[in-house]
Amino acid sequence: VLLPSTAYTILLRAGGVGSIPGNGLMEIETGLSSLVARITGGDLRLDPAAPLTLDGSSSLDPDICRLETESALLFASSDDCFLDATGDTACTEPCLETTLQYAWQCWDGRGKCRTADFALLSSPAAGVVSVDVASLATPLPDSLRFELTVTKGQRFQSTSINVELVESRRRISASDPPSLD
Repeated sequence: VLLPSTAYTILLRAGGVGSIPGNGLMEIETGLSSLVARITGGDLRLDPAAPLTLDGSSSLDPDICRLETESALLFASSDDCFLDATGDTACTEPCLETTLQYAWQCWDGRGKCRTADFALLSSPAAGVVSVDVASLATPLPDSLRFELTVTKGQRFQSTSINVELVESRRRISASDPPSLD
């Protein structure tokens, strides 16, 4: 495993029966990997009166946290242990990347989301945020797009999800008679 932002010099030797052996040096310098921005759950449908929690806490810096791909993860035996490609069991600690910065933005069909008093919707700079969709300016659009941008130093990565707003067919109030269905 090569470390990020590190220079390496590799000595190569070649030769075979009946050939002249040779040597060569190769310089390799590794860079930083792109950040990985994730919003748990992906696109969804939501009643505007329902609570909306957006979770970007699984975003990561793959130079700090190991990024497991499906080709490397063959069989999950628990959340933290798996069989690797060689059949060996490997266990990892959950990665607690604390240096990522989070920025959330919301768009509706008119531009950036605004509250009922026309202020721009603001969200805390946290990995997990709650959004009160019912507090947005009316009329509510058919859908919203939420974008998460994670940054670390000069690197950044964004991802987004769409939230389709679907009102319940009928809201039951305290004055409605009970149903016998």
